[in-house]
Amino acid sequence: MYMYILGGICMNEMIIGTSLSSPQEKGTEIKIYIENKMSDDLLYKFIINCDGGWETIRDFHEEDFTYWTPKEDGKYMIMVQSKKRHGKKPIEFTSRMDFIIGSVEEKLIKDIIISNNEIKLGEKIEIDVVPNKLPILCKYWIKED
Repeated sequence: MYMYILGGICMNEMIIGTSLSSPQEKGTEIKIYIENKMSDDLLYKFIINCDGGWETIRDFHEEDFTYWTPKEDGKYMIMVQSKKRHGKKPIEFTSRMDFIIGSVEEKLIKDIIISNNEIKLGEKIEIDVVPNKLPILCKYWIKED
């Protein structure tokens, strides 16, 4: 069992593993499994999300693995939920991981904000770059038309 401390609270963590690393090509069979069994009496549900739509690959079952063959390119989220066989809680543990199929290009820059719409020679401007992920390194250059 893996445990970590988060703000002074001891948390259990279910770790998802895959037979192949991300990215992969569509049509490739990928084994999804749990690397660390939290308990022997757990049932596991495997769910895939791409573009907001969730698809259950395998409903709650005692085996801690399943196979998935993606049909489309995209950025997927793999989610595994587990619950005790005779437990009162609907879900005991939930873990997620991202997996890319094909060549999905992720935008690095969310927005660019310029202080002035018209730029004049010698005038100071402020440029703010809003990234999707940190860290990011930006270079600027000026091009005359």
